[in-house]
Amino acid sequence: MAMYMKTKHYYSSEIKYFFIFTFLSLYPLGVFASAYSNLPDIGSSSARILSIKEEQELGDKIMYQVRRSLPLIDDPEINAYVQHLGFKLVAQNADAMNRQFYFFVVDDPSINAFALPGGYIGLHTGFIKATENEHELAGVIAHEIAHVTQRHLARRAELNSNLSLPTIASMIGSVLIAMHNSEAGIAALQATQAGRAQALINHTRSNEAEADRIGINMLESAGFDAMGLVTFFEKMQKSTQYYQLLPEFLSTHPLSRTRIADARARVTSSRTPYRATTSSYEFVKAKLDSLLSKNKNQLKKYLVDSQLAFRNSQTPANRFALALAYYENEKYSEAEEILTELYQDSPDNISFIVNKARVNNQLGKEEESIQILNKGLETFPSNHPLTVALAESYLSQGNANKARLILINHIYVHNESISLYRLLAEAQKRSGNIAEAYESQGQLLYLLGDIHGAKAQFQRALRRKNRDPYLDERVNARIDQIDQIIYDLRRARRR
Repeated sequence: MAMYMKTKHYYSSEIKYFFIFTFLSLYPLGVFASAYSNLPDIGSSSARILSIKEEQELGDKIMYQVRRSLPLIDDPEINAYVQHLGFKLVAQNADAMNRQFYFFVVDDPSINAFALPGGYIGLHTGFIKATENEHELAGVIAHEIAHVTQRHLARRAELNSNLSLPTIASMIGSVLIAMHNSEAGIAALQATQAGRAQALINHTRSNEAEADRIGINMLESAGFDAMGLVTFFEKMQKSTQYYQLLPEFLSTHPLSRTRIADARARVTSSRTPYRATTSSYEFVKAKLDSLLSKNKNQLKKYLVDSQLAFRNSQTPANRFALALAYYENEKYSEAEEILTELYQDSPDNISFIVNKARVNNQLGKEEESIQILNKGLETFPSNHPLTVALAESYLSQGNANKARLILINHIYVHNESISLYRLLAEAQKRSGNIAEAYESQGQLLYLLGDIHGAKAQFQRALRRKNRDPYLDERVNARIDQIDQIIYDLRRARRR
């Protein structure tokens, strides 16, 4: 069974960019930063316009739309790495301690990252692949975290006091229409909120400078080379000359040379010792390459490229990439040989353990998979990739109830994982717990933004007999929540 999934959505690149860079401004990367006038320093007055609670609720609603509309990568290894990296930085920001954060990856080849209200940080696959080391990746993530902790959305709302939360919700609806029907969506946005949308994306110059300053402090405190943020911005600035079909909004908002110079001076004056790039960074980039191979020709090319890289440099990262290439091309014995060697050299490496287990399952060696995964969990209790792989191995072995019990205990901590609900629903179905399977399928559809489909699954769960005394209470609470969402959406459309 595959250990990842992507939500699939189809829309034109023009509308995709329109969505990303209009959607509540989404705090774009420095390469796409605006050069508008300065904002005042953050103060208590912003709380009058948008409280932290309201900001969180708004972020939750936006994230619901993101899950529904954007193709998200839901690979346990990739997401666990991004979450770990993100929270390592969050821990160095005192303003972040009273906030929720969630880091996610969007399958999009463009180089971008964005922050939403409520601590949601999105990273494009194109951005991750464009970084040359972990310090550049951490640099941009730190920058986006700073946008959240400094409440830049609330500060913009303060400058636009006539912009109500229902108006923002209306903007979201219009932009989502644009993703499916460009003419109707853009017309709806122009007719309702075009001017106010522009008001939200203005005044980002001081926001960007502030996010740079705070991001640099986070990086240095967390042990990263803050110069990575500067070098990445410099690369992005140089690359803009090669873009030919950028939307007009992007072409009129280049990265400021002054801003880069200021950031470089700040890092140079306070540069501290830093640690080397971790191997996990290299393994995650290799995993992304394998996941983003979409057809047989690309898979074959990926295998050839990986073989060439292996011949040129037999580093663990290149050997791992070759093993993944063999796996994706269904050459499981070849993949097993490499992964066994890597695992023997580094038995505590989670990527090696998980992917060796995947290969073993394909070769009918589930018992060996279960043994090495349980051993790994002794060292890393409750580790997400290891736990998911263990459940998959039990399911592959035919022990669906064992997989079900593992996942039920695990999902309370990882309740944002789409693939986890999909796997749990399958385990529940195979073990005969049909009402539970409907509940999990409802949770899955809810995360994907299909609230009507989710409600239907929850209603099916209520009609089935079950042995869980709390299932009806949980499901009814979810139905009430969905009914409230539907009511709010209808109310927003009438405004």
